[in-house]
Amino acid sequence: MTAVAVVAVNMFEGVLIGLALSVAKAAWETSHVHLAVDDCSDGLITVRLTGKATFLRLPKVLDTLGSARRPAHRAGPDRPASPGPTPAAWP
Repeated sequence: MTAVAVVAVNMFEGVLIGLALSVAKAAWETSHVHLAVDDCSDGLITVRLTGKATFLRLPKVLDTLGSARRPAHRAGPDRPASPGPTPAAWP
């Protein structure tokens, strides 16, 4: 795109246009984040975050986490907390 802008206008303006487009593209790619919330049958909730979680997308992250269904199972004296994954199961 910079080469087209250099040919269409002049060297200085073409380089400025290319620089502005590269900054805009970097900002666009940086601000994209995708969150997936999966409810498991055992009451656990799995949240997957792909992309770059910057402060620009913090409201989206908070909205998605806030809308996740909370499990009905709560640990108490008659119900111990689930042990979760063991260190041997970690990658």
